[in-house]
Amino acid sequence: MFTEEIKILVGFILVLHFSSATPSLWTIPDLFSANSLHFVIRYENNSIGASDQELSDFNTLIKNNPYSAILFHHFLLSPSQLLILSRLDMLFRSQTPLVTFLHLSGDILLETYSGAPAHVLLQNIVITYFNPQFIFQHCEDPWNPINYWKYHIHSGTSKLILTNFYKPQIVLTPCVISDLVSPTALMVTTDFSLSQLALSWNSLNNNLLKRDIEVDSGSRLDNFDCSVNFSNLKMGTPTGICRILFLSGVHNFSIVGRTQSNNSMSIFYHNSIFDDYVYKVVLGYSDVFKFVYRRIQFSVVTHVRAEFQGMYAFLLPFSVQVWVTLFIFCILVTVLVQLSKGKIVTVAVLDDLIIIISVLLGQTNGNSLKLFCNRNTIAAPILTVWLLAGYYIITNNLYTGEIFSYLTATKGPAVPTSLAQLVDSNLPILTRSSITTKSSGNHQISTLIMSIIPSFMQKFENNSKLFAVCSKLKNKLQFMDIGTTFRDILRLLTYIINSKPATYSNTTFPTERTFAVMDDMVNIKFLTELIKIYGGRLVIDGKEDNTPFNFITIDTGYSNFLSPVFQKTLSHLEAMGLAERWANLEDSKTIAMQLYHSKNARYRWYFSRNDFHERNKIQIREEIPIPFESKTLSESEPDKNPNPDKNPKPDKNPKPDKNLKPNKNPKPNKNPKPDKNPKPDKNPKPHKNPKPDNNPKPDNNPNPLGNSSD
Repeated sequence: MFTEEIKILVGFILVLHFSSATPSLWTIPDLFSANSLHFVIRYENNSIGASDQELSDFNTLIKNNPYSAILFHHFLLSPSQLLILSRLDMLFRSQTPLVTFLHLSGDILLETYSGAPAHVLLQNIVITYFNPQFIFQHCEDPWNPINYWKYHIHSGTSKLILTNFYKPQIVLTPCVISDLVSPTALMVTTDFSLSQLALSWNSLNNNLLKRDIEVDSGSRLDNFDCSVNFSNLKMGTPTGICRILFLSGVHNFSIVGRTQSNNSMSIFYHNSIFDDYVYKVVLGYSDVFKFVYRRIQFSVVTHVRAEFQGMYAFLLPFSVQVWVTLFIFCILVTVLVQLSKGKIVTVAVLDDLIIIISVLLGQTNGNSLKLFCNRNTIAAPILTVWLLAGYYIITNNLYTGEIFSYLTATKGPAVPTSLAQLVDSNLPILTRSSITTKSSGNHQISTLIMSIIPSFMQKFENNSKLFAVCSKLKNKLQFMDIGTTFRDILRLLTYIINSKPATYSNTTFPTERTFAVMDDMVNIKFLTELIKIYGGRLVIDGKEDNTPFNFITIDTGYSNFLSPVFQKTLSHLEAMGLAERWANLEDSKTIAMQLYHSKNARYRWYFSRNDFHERNKIQIREEIPIPFESKTLSESEPDKNPNPDKNPKPDKNPKPDKNLKPNKNPKPNKNPKPDKNPKPDKNPKPHKNPKPDNNPKPDNNPNPLGNSSD
């Protein structure tokens, strides 16, 4: 409750204000020229059709804003009914921002309907169905905190301004965060504008004073590291949580879990899948703070080919038939050389065979010329052809080229490269990504099997071929809830590296054989990169577009008066590059943390290979300077030469500033410091209109989103 001293001070100001004949809120010309006017007036309880009083001030307001669209709306209120006398879904909406004048006469602040304060219901109707830019609420006692009781439960971004018909020269901007903070009283002057009201509202409702904000997260938020350096391997850096922690530091609110607070100011959900339910239901009372596009792909995990693990690898360039043919030619050449001699000696035959094979393998030296000694004319051309064909062509060109090709560009085994090939193969398919829904009893279910593929099949049910492929894929996919801790991941990696079947909760997956992994790119990269680091298995990465599946995850928050405040701060966060920095840290740090917590010594090698200290330096973005008009500069900057009569030195060659444009019709700038009075956004984000509710009831403890995955 506010002190009497404040009311006395305001009354004294009003006396001075009246004595100077300053115009009131209703008499300023074109104050609402950029807005549409919406009047919500109460009818008498016992006479439908007769208004409770003639509001002459409204007529004055309309006359001074002749170009504004006008909308009248009446309501009938009694202890047993709250009746709106026109259909809400049939009302005309102008394209200009709406300003609502809510007239609460008499003791309406003390009246209730269905156990709830009547004025709260009226505010809820106006904000839900119209979401005006400002609500000017006229009441008998504008200082009473009951005027904005439970204002945060309304699903809209309207700014509440309190006025009184008997004191139109003053408007009050309340702090709806806490009734312990006195409203700010603004005097209506000739230069009064709506931007002053917006500035006053934002300054009072920017600090949440440690009020509770719910966050739908299963982890403790103090277990995360949101610094911009790659330092702490004991705590992760999730981008969505770090954005919320950043908001809590800027706007001074406390973060609590679901159902831990009875009067939270708002609620955040992160990493919700954007599906039909979210689009049709959740976005009706939520704002989206972040979109993330995710693509589904698959990779194949197989065994390293045995022939690459021994001396047999040197025989791979030629097939068995080629090697047998070459050996037969070696024997034939040896026989021909021996026949050219007059006498055949067994030892000499073996010696010639070894030399001829050595020539074929490129192992020639001076002793190889002994083959030409004591031979007739037939042996010489045969040996010459053998040296050219066997050594130079076969060995030095064909074999050497093939062996280098095998060593530098190893040919992997033939595996599926497209979705159709994967479905037609006999490879088992593992998927790990999961979601939690109410219908599943808050158990983990497969994102692919239960959400993405059914939605894809529903949209393309007319394409019989694609529908059949998706149906077969859904039956082949095997979901395994292996857990999310480092120990759970290490257990799966042990099964894969040792080629043993993975067993989880009465489910066995054949990781001992060649299998495929299908998930979003983040989960695919995490698992396959760890398999490569641990070694023992061959990973064949798939292409980014080897499946047609994709989905979008969103971070949402309850749409109330705090949404524009949070949106502005998050836009600054994106502009500074911090969100992108956290995303890069999250991708690389997750793998390093798994190696570190698994006590794998190769995490140091992973650090050096990725060169984190150089690659992860934060990039500072430069802002583009904005030139000001010459008139603004001349009025806002002080004169550097206050005494012009003291023989100033003229510039012999003055150069005009190319960036300054003369103002042909200069207007006086009454606010030379524009940073103190920024203009509000005249085009706020339109509110989605849900279906009309003839008997709306406020929610004293809103948890509006529920489970967005349902």
